[in-house]
Amino acid sequence: MAFKDLRFAIVALSIAISTIGSISGTKRKLSLDDDNDAKEAYAVYFITPAWFHGFTASMTVYNPTVTVGQSSKTYISIQNTFNKPSDGTDEIQAGWIIDPWKYGDSRPRFFVSYKGAGGRSCVNTCSDGFRSIQGAYLAPGEVLDANNQITIKFLKDNSTGDWGVYVGPGVGDTYLSRIGYFPKYLFTGLADSGNYAEFGGAVKFLSSLKSPPMGNGIYAKELQRNGDPLPAIMKNIYYIRPDGWYLDRYFSRHSYQNCYGLGKLMVQDNSFGYGGPGGCS
Repeated sequence: MAFKDLRFAIVALSIAISTIGSISGTKRKLSLDDDNDAKEAYAVYFITPAWFHGFTASMTVYNPTVTVGQSSKTYISIQNTFNKPSDGTDEIQAGWIIDPWKYGDSRPRFFVSYKGAGGRSCVNTCSDGFRSIQGAYLAPGEVLDANNQITIKFLKDNSTGDWGVYVGPGVGDTYLSRIGYFPKYLFTGLADSGNYAEFGGAVKFLSSLKSPPMGNGIYAKELQRNGDPLPAIMKNIYYIRPDGWYLDRYFSRHSYQNCYGLGKLMVQDNSFGYGGPGGCS
């Protein structure tokens, strides 16, 4: 067994033992999302238009080194923040993620998730959540090839009110196909429209570990110069209304800035760099 594989196995075993729970009946944690001690870091932009019914972005899939107790993702998210506090915030999210704890390996995978009415939530598919289309181009949880580009689009169906999810290879709409949808009934605010979108990279990690790489592991400078190593890039970013596609009134959310960078959003092609090597505690 290679040293890297042995180290991975040792970490996995130690975390599994620590999360089985006591004899008194503590529930075993199944992922980082179940661990209240997990830390998070972000390098994202967000927009807050009054309303919109779609969002799209293109991204490159990478395969940075991520171990058990860490996760790293690139994603787009639509939310509606007008819910009553008791209902929480409606959200749909899609992108690629590496999460060895959840999936049992360190390969990048496509994922979808939602948070909805009554505190319901689900990652990928479940009995009451995202509906996959049989024979679709891509399914939630499916392994993605590193260094390839994909485009993801959310689009609300005007007739049913469902949020369709479209995915395709490359940049732009040319090869997009509908892979499934989030039913309208899952939501309160998002049953009507979105009013917040977020896009970029995020990581999670146990407090006992260092933070993992984000994106391709190269630190994203605010302004890239010729000859600088190229960080992970997201591009072709728009929110969608019946009268057109837009990107305006954008802001940033950026933490652990000594480990992860966030480049300036370039309006020429609606692109920006994000991510970094990690190593924070």
